[in-house]
Amino acid sequence: MEQIHQLISADGLAIPLPLMQQYGLQPGDRVTLELGPDGIFMAVPVKDAKTIEITALKLTFRYLGDAVTVKAEQDESPLNQHGWCVNVYALGIDTPVGTLTFSHTGKLLPEFSTSFDEMRRQAMEHLQIHAA
Repeated sequence: MEQIHQLISADGLAIPLPLMQQYGLQPGDRVTLELGPDGIFMAVPVKDAKTIEITALKLTFRYLGDAVTVKAEQDESPLNQHGWCVNVYALGIDTPVGTLTFSHTGKLLPEFSTSFDEMRRQAMEHLQIHAA
């Protein structure tokens, strides 16, 4: 992690543009600042669907196993503008068994996502229908 030392002016804190560009940020990009008693954290936006898909796969592997695939797309709904919606598919199923919703910084938003229990139930239900 890189450290820089800056003075806070009457206008606040300024982070030089060349430093931001070094981390893939451009003028007009949105960042999220989290301020708390322990410090200030800046989260950068995730611009690549593959990055979100890898994050989603790690979660689904952990909670559902490895018989899933995912497909991410930008979520422009009013509740999650600039975020991500990831459809989760069980192996051999063409319709999603659920969705995972991520903020624009890649944070899982469980309140807008299908629970892993529900996704598991949907996959099992589909398998039972096709096994009969």
